[in-house]
Amino acid sequence: MYNKIFKLSLLNIKRNPSKNIINIFIIGIFIWALIISTNLSYLIKEYINYNLFENESTRQVCIDIQHEYTQSNINNIINLFEKYDYVDKVTLDTNESGVTNIKILLKNYQDISKAISDFNTNLNSIINPLDYIIYSEGSTEFQQNISKNLKNILDILTLFITILTFICLNIIVKNSIDERIHEIAIYKSVGYKNKYLFSLVLFELLILITISYIFAMLFSKIVLYFILNFISNKTNITLINYNTFYQYIYPLLLLYFISIFISYLTLFKIKKLSLKILLID
Repeated sequence: MYNKIFKLSLLNIKRNPSKNIINIFIIGIFIWALIISTNLSYLIKEYINYNLFENESTRQVCIDIQHEYTQSNINNIINLFEKYDYVDKVTLDTNESGVTNIKILLKNYQDISKAISDFNTNLNSIINPLDYIIYSEGSTEFQQNISKNLKNILDILTLFITILTFICLNIIVKNSIDERIHEIAIYKSVGYKNKYLFSLVLFELLILITISYIFAMLFSKIVLYFILNFISNKTNITLINYNTFYQYIYPLLLLYFISIFISYLTLFKIKKLSLKILLID
């Protein structure tokens, strides 16, 4: 029975090709925007996680001591750093020119500014301020939370686009049902159960969404490439497009879920439909 319902859904779409092409185009625009926003949000999340947990350079403070000091002095300096609860580990290296390089890895990149201030204050009591240079190799943009702010904006944008997509799909289904109200009544009169009428609405919506999604996904890949280059050039934040399952399947699954919900809403209207409408010209 469901196979017949699916074929009937295809037939209904083919009956009005011009209108459904417009519907596919409109739905495709919303899907394209949804794919772009969810992809960017996901990539920035991966970027943040990488910088917080994997890329040590973004949460590292370096100190170059220009003059040779005794091992006792160096040990005192290392002990000084290790007492801070935001310090993860301290490593030491001395090059051939006698410059001692101390690298202090912090637990969180957000503590870099505080760490530099604390280290400067305490080092001055041990060695000559002119004998050392303290700096961070972390990304300035990352320390200023640009990436996190951008992700928050994209999450809000994704929610807004999702709401607009729901409204758009609901309007398309409503108009379709209103135009075929007599046809739906005939289906009810010949014994079609509510679950089959629900399937009819759902299948038609899923077909339109799937076709729209294919075109939107192909176009979004091209646009996403240019957006990532733009972000990299303007902010020095390098986002890598992993092309994961989540990036492209998640929007489609979300759209399918919305379709099921809209079909249920439509079913309530169909249940209230009176067969008396068949007697009205």
